[in-house]
Amino acid sequence: MTSAAAPNLDDLRRRIDAIDDGLLDLIHQRATIVGAVAAAKRATGSAGAFRPGREAQVMRRLAARHHGPFGLATMVRLWREIMCEFTRLQGPFAVAVQFADGRPGLWDLARDHFGAETPMTPHGDARAVLAAVDGGSATVGVLPTPAGTADGAWWPQLRGAAADRARIISRLPFASPGSARGDGLDAVAVARLPSEPSGDDRSFLALDLAAPLPDAEISRLAAAAGLSIHALPAVIDAPDGPARLAEIDGYVGDDDPRLGRLREDAGQRLRGLTVLGAYAIPLSESRAG
Repeated sequence: MTSAAAPNLDDLRRRIDAIDDGLLDLIHQRATIVGAVAAAKRATGSAGAFRPGREAQVMRRLAARHHGPFGLATMVRLWREIMCEFTRLQGPFAVAVQFADGRPGLWDLARDHFGAETPMTPHGDARAVLAAVDGGSATVGVLPTPAGTADGAWWPQLRGAAADRARIISRLPFASPGSARGDGLDAVAVARLPSEPSGDDRSFLALDLAAPLPDAEISRLAAAAGLSIHALPAVIDAPDGPARLAEIDGYVGDDDPRLGRLREDAGQRLRGLTVLGAYAIPLSESRAG
């Protein structure tokens, strides 16, 4: 018996070079199509270039297709860079990041998610980040995940009635924290964009109460309205009553009829109710679940 001939390294390298050339040609084709999409959007006055819900759908589809030894997290990182580059090609895109006390974790998460070439600016606190988003110098702000901690207590600043107010639009990291500094750190992105469902989401509500309510009663009222509470992570006391942060399973938009039922059932116990936004459940969490 004769053994199979050893692969010729020069031939293998030529095949790799041909694959690289093909990949670049496909990226050029994608750029042409993205340019056509941008022109169509301008002609119809439709949604802008940055659509985090759509991005999440793309990443889930690719993750389901992914196989072989090439790392999933690396694949996601490559596509995040591609998508962010094409977003920037369609118009100005910049990110403001909370960078307090020299802690770089949020900066690392933002850089990994929004791309190495996206302009990013550091800001000392959440108020400054939100001011950059509201003022237009940043398209997106990256902040600690809303919570009852000092870093996470910025969420009441999102309350308001304006249709173009900043709201939560995504959660970071979507796949893996990679080499981000800060063990277990996560974040959210905010933008003056209407949130959109991705098909597997959670939403944030701010409940302004006339007086404290037990968690069980808040959950009961939500369930009666058709809402499932995932968590009640924070409360902020105020002279006219506490504000509760509720994280809801599924997508909740400003015009969701369940909000009207919640207001009606709660009556005078609820002074105000604001949708703070929604995010696509991260790929790592949805796959683990």
